[in-house]
Amino acid sequence: SLFHIGLVYDVIRKDYETAAEYHEQAYQLAIDHEALVVASYAVRHLGFAHLAAGELAAAERHFETSLALRETAVFVPGAAFAWVALAQLEMAKENPACAADHLRQARAILQRLDAAPRVAWLDGLLAALQKEVA
Repeated sequence: SLFHIGLVYDVIRKDYETAAEYHEQAYQLAIDHEALVVASYAVRHLGFAHLAAGELAAAERHFETSLALRETAVFVPGAAFAWVALAQLEMAKENPACAADHLRQARAILQRLDAAPRVAWLDGLLAALQKEVA
């Protein structure tokens, strides 16, 4: 519930500071109860709050933690989207080559899962990224 309250502040209200309070509580509670997937979502959204604030090092730590939790939980689709978050971070760091590598990693995972609509979405992101770099 704490995570979902945080989502309201995060996604709908764009109040990242308030959202972060709820996401931090949700993360701690999830870790305490070994709910790794929930923890991965909460820490990922903490990363988005840091990204929005321009705190790239903190965002990176949170996104990497989310990826590690998702891999530990064998939450394969979630791992793909953790790579997408890391790609967003690399774009904020003005590192499109690394962002493209992360998107290709996500694409490979989703292709193995036969998630054609999401693969097509990533293909579009990769094409837009290539145009931006050119």
